[in-house]
Amino acid sequence: MPMAPGGANVRLPLAHLAYGLLASLALAVALLLEPGWAVYGLPGSTSTLVLTHLFTLGWVTATTMGAMLMIVPVAGVAKVPAGPYALLVPFGTLPGILLMLLGFGLGENLLLAVGGTLVVLGVLTFYVLLARTAQGVTVPSPTPGGALIAASFLVLTVLFGLTEALNLSYGFWQVSLIRFLSLHADLGGFGWISLAILAVSYKLIAMFTLSHAHERYPRAVFALWSLGVLWTGAMALWGTDALAAIGALPALAAYALFLLDMRRLLAARQRAIEPGIRQAILSWVVLGVLLIAVPLQLLGVLQISPYAYAWLFVFGFAGANLWGFLFKVAPFLIWFHSYAELPPGKKAPKLTEMVGPGYLRYGGWLLYLAVPLGTAGLALPYAPLLRAGEIFAFLAALAFGLAGWRLGRHYAGRVPAA
Repeated sequence: MPMAPGGANVRLPLAHLAYGLLASLALAVALLLEPGWAVYGLPGSTSTLVLTHLFTLGWVTATTMGAMLMIVPVAGVAKVPAGPYALLVPFGTLPGILLMLLGFGLGENLLLAVGGTLVVLGVLTFYVLLARTAQGVTVPSPTPGGALIAASFLVLTVLFGLTEALNLSYGFWQVSLIRFLSLHADLGGFGWISLAILAVSYKLIAMFTLSHAHERYPRAVFALWSLGVLWTGAMALWGTDALAAIGALPALAAYALFLLDMRRLLAARQRAIEPGIRQAILSWVVLGVLLIAVPLQLLGVLQISPYAYAWLFVFGFAGANLWGFLFKVAPFLIWFHSYAELPPGKKAPKLTEMVGPGYLRYGGWLLYLAVPLGTAGLALPYAPLLRAGEIFAFLAALAFGLAGWRLGRHYAGRVPAA
């Protein structure tokens, strides 16, 4: 099976990255086609469940798994363990996500049960695979450790999600649905998604800006962020909103240290900042806004629709990073798969030529328009602004989808160098 430098398997992460890109396009289409405000229904409604899991599992989890299966072995110069059990990651997680989405949409518990079981098996296998890879690192790097902590929160997220589903059917744990949903959202959004992005950023920012500066605070960042996640989750389940807001304090400290590390890396860069890196930098600003605004909401200082924060998180923070990461990781993998061993006399294309910078640049600008418009439309609330945000989000997803199609043509080396 093709391998990239550092022992990264090529096909395994690419399958997840392609799935995540398709899921992001499906999410944008769904938001565009769903009539009016029906998308933003009550927690637990069909539309909300389908779209939430299309984002968290279909887009985020698939893309982040793909990125980690490449970045962790490259960062630590380690090999991803081979073996038949590794196939449970793509053949468990990816079909399981689809079955779960169908189960939510059709109201079929059997599909939910089968899909949920496959997702749990895939996620547990992914965790084992990541842990064994992290154990084999030969070069010190903060990314493998941070990625493993984030994956631990992914395991907790899917296990608590399964517990929540079983509890709705059998009622063995007397906890309100809103508390379960709050814990689920904390572990998935604050724990898995956010921490995974911070961990992967340490390697990707250095790698794609050619920065050789050394990070100073990654362990403190991961420890403080995890403390915030665990405190907020515990208070969501057993405490009050005011107590849950305290979890923002260690998270804000971690955020400040993370920015100091990123400033150090970017100050020592030897390449210009490209669109994907620019998206990541702007997303850090959005994360800071969320870390301040959400606790104020919990304390009652702000009274804004929770869906405004969700939009800001989905497109302003997570989406900006996921699309940016995808078009850093995937070209790297495909280039080594298709062009690393060309016969003498044949010229390989450059990484930037494989995608075409225009799609990424237009996608980025469309995303920058979608984020404030959608957030304002939900916060005010004002339907025309929201519709404009949905349109720009769809156009951004379309631009990134076209970039992915152009990139995919290089997988078999069918596109000659210019």
